[in-house]
Amino acid sequence: MQLNEIFPKRYASAEELQGKEVTLTIARVVPEKMRPNQKSPEVQKHVVYFREARKGVVMGKSLAYQMADVLGSEETNDWAGKVVTLSSVTMDVAGRKVLTFQAKRPAATAVAGHQVPKGLSDDDEHEHEGV
Repeated sequence: MQLNEIFPKRYASAEELQGKEVTLTIARVVPEKMRPNQKSPEVQKHVVYFREARKGVVMGKSLAYQMADVLGSEETNDWAGKVVTLSSVTMDVAGRKVLTFQAKRPAATAVAGHQVPKGLSDDDEHEHEGV
């Protein structure tokens, strides 16, 4: 059994895309309190939830502005019902390479939710209704 099956993550990670692109429909964007690690104080970050996926994506500044550009609005309340394609990209963060999400305009032939990677669509104890 894989460790990510024993200890499922609450939020989606770029690794779960398995090098593929996925086109999803935004359900909502909500602020959530979380701890970046066990020793950190609690912080509030915004999480994007999609109709076709169980896990949300935590937005950093880069992803938020990419999504605003793709969706044509910096107002996250306008994003519900709109479609975006997510892929993964390697970035340098604090001197180390990390895999992170990248937002793109969907291709004309993209179908929302078509072949959502297993990690994004898994049910777990952190399931959110309506996602």
